[in-house]
Amino acid sequence: MPSLEFVIISRFFSGLHESIKDKELKPTGIPAFINFAQYAKKSYKIIWIIVCKTHQESSIINHKDHFFNLNGIKFIVIPYKKYFFDILGINSFINDLITFFKVIKSIGNKKEGKIIYTDRSNLIPSALLKRLIGFKTVIRILGLYPDQKKIVSSLKYKLLHPLRYIAYKTKFDLAIGTQDGSGIELFFDRLMNKNTPKHILINGTNVSPRVINPNPENVKLLYVGTLSPSKGIKDLLISIRELSLEHKNFTLTIVGKGPLYEECKNFIDTNDLSNHVKAIGAIDKQKLSDIYKQSDVYISTNRLGNISNTVLEAAGSGLCMILLGEDENAKTDYFSKEFWADNVIYVDRKGLSQNLSKQIQTVLCDTSLITNYSKKIGKFATLNLNEWDERIKKELSLILNIL
Repeated sequence: MPSLEFVIISRFFSGLHESIKDKELKPTGIPAFINFAQYAKKSYKIIWIIVCKTHQESSIINHKDHFFNLNGIKFIVIPYKKYFFDILGINSFINDLITFFKVIKSIGNKKEGKIIYTDRSNLIPSALLKRLIGFKTVIRILGLYPDQKKIVSSLKYKLLHPLRYIAYKTKFDLAIGTQDGSGIELFFDRLMNKNTPKHILINGTNVSPRVINPNPENVKLLYVGTLSPSKGIKDLLISIRELSLEHKNFTLTIVGKGPLYEECKNFIDTNDLSNHVKAIGAIDKQKLSDIYKQSDVYISTNRLGNISNTVLEAAGSGLCMILLGEDENAKTDYFSKEFWADNVIYVDRKGLSQNLSKQIQTVLCDTSLITNYSKKIGKFATLNLNEWDERIKKELSLILNIL
């Protein structure tokens, strides 16, 4: 099917900032979209339309449309425009309409031979493309966020966001959800149109585990993720501050940026943690791979789900893992606990920083536990996780079936 064209529509993911700014494809995140585009371009034409959703994102392209080619992929970047005071999301709605018309201008209204592949941030323009023109449309739900759960469970939220609710109820040709521990298995069917075919897939990762024998004098801890409140980075730093009062045999590397990046760096400096903690910002895939190989224990404090890409990467590397337990109120990480079983160490979310300190202290005092959990997760990863190419092949076959 060589004439097939994929039109990817996504928000301006933070993992694309450096690529767009420097016009060189060097993503620092979003592997589901990047790996899909890189794999599909071997056989099909790819147009990737990136939509800025904030004034800050738009400033990177000077608030002007950008067109360029990278690695065989045609990129179109659409800026965000602020027209009014943002009452009831009117600016977002106007920008969604502009996105709809710019997509039509870029790809035409001939629907044959085109598949729209879109994220949730562009739900409304994608619903319009499906409802008004009839493009084959695949919506990618990269895990479930609290607002999506509210659309399912709260009548008030439905009434406050009627366009979003109606857009989710569009009969898309396919909905593919990422199982990241966020509770998607509990809400997916009710979120989407009942007649939209739905599939939930776990992301891929590089599977090359090693058995870790840590140096008891310097256990290397690792955190990778966006530095935001939902990722629990502040709880982690508080727990590390408490640990450092009694234990000197560890270092923590923090990889990632986000709204709390400067606050985290200030916390490290203010509490004299620089000998124990280094926040190195966002780095490319190769450097990140090297850091996984050099680390002993991976810590995830992600309140939204703990089968995320970074957790999968840690498992594929054979790291001993400390993860959050399930959240009964948010319906989060029930699947995660079933999936990882007894191959990881869990932390109770209630009193998170104190409980996390205790669990880290346990492995610092008995580093043989790190080796034992490394062996278990390495065996689990080999039997249960897929390389990215295999994972994308499965997704692509589901998409091609809609034709």
